[in-house]
Amino acid sequence: MTKKLLFGLSLMLLTATFVTAQIIPPTNLTAQLDTLTGQVSLAWEHETGGNTQELIYDNGPSTNGYTYVGYTMSSRMSPTSACQVLTLKIYTFWYGQDSLFDAECYNWTGSQPGTTLLHRTRNVVAAQSDWTMIDVSGAGLNVTGDFMVGFASILDSCYMGFDTPNNGRAWDFNRTAQTWATWNETYLIRAIVEYPGGEIAELSPVTVDAPTLTLPTVQGSRMSATHELRPQTDATDVFQYYIMYRNNVDIAHPTALTYVDNLPTYGNFIYWVSAFYDEGQSAHSNSAPVSWTQVGVEPEHTGSLPTEYSMSGAYPNPFNPTTQLSFALPTASSVTLNVYDVNGQLVAELVNGWRSAGQHQVTFDGTNLASGIYLYNLQAGEYTTSGKMVLTK
Repeated sequence: MTKKLLFGLSLMLLTATFVTAQIIPPTNLTAQLDTLTGQVSLAWEHETGGNTQELIYDNGPSTNGYTYVGYTMSSRMSPTSACQVLTLKIYTFWYGQDSLFDAECYNWTGSQPGTTLLHRTRNVVAAQSDWTMIDVSGAGLNVTGDFMVGFASILDSCYMGFDTPNNGRAWDFNRTAQTWATWNETYLIRAIVEYPGGEIAELSPVTVDAPTLTLPTVQGSRMSATHELRPQTDATDVFQYYIMYRNNVDIAHPTALTYVDNLPTYGNFIYWVSAFYDEGQSAHSNSAPVSWTQVGVEPEHTGSLPTEYSMSGAYPNPFNPTTQLSFALPTASSVTLNVYDVNGQLVAELVNGWRSAGQHQVTFDGTNLASGIYLYNLQAGEYTTSGKMVLTK
């Protein structure tokens, strides 16, 4: 059958839905609190490794594409060592209404591809003039050496991109006859793999400089087409910065593996960090909790633990200028103890954080306050109580 060449196809560019490659998040986040200053020293680890390495050796998207129903057009991948395959990347475009293909992986025998099917994802929806990314991270696809990644053509309306230089890695698999044959161009096929150490590298066929070839006009039922290139803003996996979170709030964008934060107040805080790359943001690291309590407010254990929440009130009362507020906790609890004036304005935050079970006492100092009535409010777990104090000068 004569190869059919289609010129000047004006394709409507559609937004493709695809799964991005896995990005390794930071790990082993730790937080050290200076209880006097509220300064938190954070540190973490991150094996950026191949995350900062994008190995792309083809010349990128071109205006040319093939469909070859019944065949799997494939490229040989050569990882540096044993690895897990995470993502298959194939440059595609299509016309009409049908845009499906199968993505396949085959073994490599040492001199040519083998016929052992390592993986197949059926009915992949092709991106329009873009890279179709097939997530195979959950397939357990582990290889110890070279392997093949292929575009299994099932519809003559769905095309895979190619370029004219011959990189020596393109092969066609006749799925009926179960035979392989070499091809003399570069297929736009890549793979993202993860090595045991956590490094990620993007592999693609090695392209060598070569003159433009005059292609034969007959090659089975292979059909070629041209299309309009979509403007490319190729996403890479180059590291940009970390994003530090405190209690779900983005607080800083450090580039080092450490950061020092100053807590705004007493209380309980949870930190985590993620990494941001050109291609997107990683998942969060492990969390690192911090609890900052007011210095000098310590539990006073006297005998057995309390059996219920209680507040003893202020003593002395009236007072000048200090008084003691005492409360009991039957179990470790998140506690807040605040003092307000008669207008409801907060004048002192005495406790804000976790406290252990037992008897507790805290001092309220009214030296800088005017004489008058002040109200205290205690919240411990689901227990709430309030009381009145009188400052006399």
